[in-house]
Amino acid sequence: MGEKDFKIESLDVASISSTLVASNGHRGITPYYFKANINNDSESIYRKDLSTTSDVVIQWGSFSADNDSTSYFTCTAGDTEIIIKKAGLYTINYNIHWDNTVSGAGRATVYGSIWVNGENQRGVTKSYGYSRGNNYGDRNNCHLTYTERFAADDAIEIKCTGIDFDDASDACYTINDESSIQIYGWPDEGE
Repeated sequence: MGEKDFKIESLDVASISSTLVASNGHRGITPYYFKANINNDSESIYRKDLSTTSDVVIQWGSFSADNDSTSYFTCTAGDTEIIIKKAGLYTINYNIHWDNTVSGAGRATVYGSIWVNGENQRGVTKSYGYSRGNNYGDRNNCHLTYTERFAADDAIEIKCTGIDFDDASDACYTINDESSIQIYGWPDEGE
């Protein structure tokens, strides 16, 4: 048979999946999953003022995970940290929506970034959002997807910072029910 004549007679998915686990140390192509949202109560402690020039840590409200993921991720409602329990390869998706509350054309920029064990990963995880003010659409977001190998018990946080405001009295706040973090993980075999 030549290259053009190649065909698969049969496909044994179970065999392929176990081969993947054996060859790369992960459970196959299906990752463990974790998702957290900022609490839906817009007047609660979860609503954050991003107008400061210092990093504001995002506090998580409700969360969900695979039914077996508590061995891989831990987070309690109200926490700022999500703990990776097992070493392995993880993909983090964060999406922090924010609202520029200044009337008129008060411009603002907000950026978000991932922090690991209290250290800023800004060089590779920074995401900017820009608003021209509520005359032009006052909502925006900072979002990013980042894949990294993490160690057991690494602590993940998302922090946001407001910069480049037209006026020092301008204000931006998180939109709680529209902000989230998702983590997909492929823990190392034997972890």
